[in-house]
Amino acid sequence: MEANQYYEKYTKTEVIELRKFAKTRIEYLESYLKRINPKKILELGCGEGSLGYEVKKVIPAVDFYGLDLSKEAVRLANEKGIIAKKADLNEGIPFENNKFDLVFSNQVIEHINNTDLLLEESFRVLKKGGYFIVITPNLSFWVNRLIFPFGIYPIFSEVSMLKKNMGAGFLKKLISDDETVGHIRVFNLLALIDMLEHYGFKIERKVGIPFPFQMPKIFGFFYNILDWFFSKKPSLARDIMIIAKK
Repeated sequence: MEANQYYEKYTKTEVIELRKFAKTRIEYLESYLKRINPKKILELGCGEGSLGYEVKKVIPAVDFYGLDLSKEAVRLANEKGIIAKKADLNEGIPFENNKFDLVFSNQVIEHINNTDLLLEESFRVLKKGGYFIVITPNLSFWVNRLIFPFGIYPIFSEVSMLKKNMGAGFLKKLISDDETVGHIRVFNLLALIDMLEHYGFKIERKVGIPFPFQMPKIFGFFYNILDWFFSKKPSLARDIMIIAKK
């Protein structure tokens, strides 16, 4: 499914999942948001505004801006009090220089073809001393390190626009063959740090974030324990979050 069509077709169940996901992200972001105390935030790929809505609970006085490719997502985000507008992040960020105290990207950079432009533009629209927070799946997370020697294609990378379990081998039974999520460039910790530093950011904090997969109950129990353990080392975590400063 094309990204700009997702919010025209999503279901009530997906709405609930997006809200739940936003609340889990706030658990990791809240302490940094309070420390930074930004007056103006820009979320890249704001979707229907669930995360912005949660952020505004933490910092009620913030001016929260959002950009998304979907016209319907922008409409829904505006209903939640987000100052959202439609934009293609592959073509730049349509705001003036030095505007924001914080630019935030949650599960978006891996969907962007022109990641160089995205980071360059994020640096440009940040005020001096402003922060950039990025969260993205980790290509080198612990499960991928275990399965790659067996010839299994890394999780999060996608070779097809139709099914996301191609190349999964014996893991196909655990990975649904639903439509892909549209990952174009999947980073690991070292690659993301190199990119950020290349465009002038100073890395302040690296954080690993666990994330549960849907799987049979007994497997899920042991997986969640291991995922929590390995998330303590960001280079092995399922998701990685970097807090960087301009």
